[in-house]
Amino acid sequence: PILPLLCDTDIARVSNPHTPLPHPAFRHPEDAKEQLLRSRKFHERVFGKLPAGLWPSEGSVSDQTLEIAMELGFKWFATDENMKGTYHGYDGPCPPWNDLLIHHYVFTLYALDVTHVSVQGDLTGPNVRGSIADHVLAEASLTGTYTLNPSLVPH
Repeated sequence: PILPLLCDTDIARVSNPHTPLPHPAFRHPEDAKEQLLRSRKFHERVFGKLPAGLWPSEGSVSDQTLEIAMELGFKWFATDENMKGTYHGYDGPCPPWNDLLIHHYVFTLYALDVTHVSVQGDLTGPNVRGSIADHVLAEASLTGTYTLNPSLVPH
C-alpha cells in the first residue's frame, strides 16, 4: 500500500494506531505522483490508451492519493472494505512481518515483434503469455526476494 505512505507515512496510524513509523515522517507526495505518471505511461504503451481508472494494490487509498490521481486525469479509484475482485491467487508482495519465508518474485521481460497485443479473457499471466507467444523475439528473467521479517534479512 505504497501510495498513501509515499504521501505521508503518518497515514498508517489511521488503520493501526500503534504501528512503528519513521521520525521524522516521510512526506513525498511528488514520489506518489511520479509513480502514477509512470503507471499511466506504461498502460498507454501496453494498451494504446491512457487508463480511465485506478485500482491500487491492497486498497491503498487516502485523500491525498485521490487528489493526486484526479489531478492526473484518473476518473475512478476502486477499493472497498473487502477488496473484492479477481486476484487469481495474488494480492501483491505484502507478506506479514513475522512470515518465516523469504518470498521469491520472478520478473520476466519480453521483446516482441509487435507494439500492441490483444489479450482474450481476463488479464492474467497465462492469458498474456498465450497472446504474446507467437511474437516473442527474446526474454530475460530476474528473481527478486522479499520479506518483512527482520530476522530473515541478509546482513
